[in-house]
Amino acid sequence: MGRKNQKAQLLWDEFLRQNPDNEELCYIVECVKPLRNQAWRQLLKQNPTKENLLCIIEHVEFLRNQAWRQLLKQKPDNKDLRYIIEHVEFLRNQAGQRLLKQKPDNKDLCYIIRWVESFRNQAWQQLLTQKPTNGNLRYIIAWVESLRDQAGQRLLKQNPTNQDLRYVIWRVESLRDQAGQRLLKQNPTNEDLHYVIEHVESLRAQARQLLKRSKKEIFDKIVRL
Repeated sequence: MGRKNQKAQLLWDEFLRQNPDNEELCYIVECVKPLRNQAWRQLLKQNPTKENLLCIIEHVEFLRNQAWRQLLKQKPDNKDLRYIIEHVEFLRNQAGQRLLKQKPDNKDLCYIIRWVESFRNQAWQQLLTQKPTNGNLRYIIAWVESLRDQAGQRLLKQNPTNQDLRYVIWRVESLRDQAGQRLLKQNPTNEDLHYVIEHVESLRAQARQLLKRSKKEIFDKIVRL
């Protein structure tokens, strides 16, 4: 054992006598390579929390599979699995598959649709049966190009607000005219009308005709009488 390793071992022995907590051990596992294995073994003896294991899974590739197996023993909840799906590409498919079996809510399904390509269509079909909110559909439009048109079409069918329609105009080119026409019929504000003028060329003239003069514009005309 070299001098550096001897020094590390002496410090580790002294540290152990101070009863390190799990967060301290996680930090050593993540950042101190010479003591990584020893800190990991000690962490396992101290019943690591799911948060401890998620930290190891995300940051320590060398121990990722071991920490994942430990996490599975603790029955990760949907929030834990969403975290892995977003942050750990190596385990994305496994976490997505497990999440689909744990009564996923709409947020869970949106995560799978965005991040887990191999289960995207399955999660999308399930989302459609669970009455996706307009917010869910806007999320899909924003992050999943392959489902953008389908999500936009669904959004137009479920009482979209003016904000929803502007979002479709912005992000779904194939539905731009349709969303613009719908917006012009939904008591559009001047802000909505300016949005149509800027983004929907075919409806530009019609939107200009509907523009309402502001109170200031009317007042200025009055004072010039």
